[in-house]
Amino acid sequence: MQTNTLIVRLLAATVLSTASIAPLYAADAAPAPAAVQTDDAALTSQAKAAIAQDKDLSALNIGVTVVDGVATLSGAASSPAASKKAADLVSAVPGVKEVKNELTLAAK
Repeated sequence: MQTNTLIVRLLAATVLSTASIAPLYAADAAPAPAAVQTDDAALTSQAKAAIAQDKDLSALNIGVTVVDGVATLSGAASSPAASKKAADLVSAVPGVKEVKNELTLAAK
């Protein structure tokens, strides 16, 4: 009987000690894919808002997508300066790691 009690106590101690250190390892884990998608969606919204608030760019049809913090600009810009300005605005959004400017120049 004493052996059974000892085994139960050892198992309980093992479970409790494992449970107490598990959060330490979880904190080092990579974010879940859903969290990354949420961040990308938020970055996309912020980048689109930055472009929409600019009087020179708001009328242009500039698309923005963000995947893993990398923003891609698509569509047409009215000039090379407008293309650069759009890329600069998006790169200034906190959390955007890189901007791929795939904007083309609109025909005049």
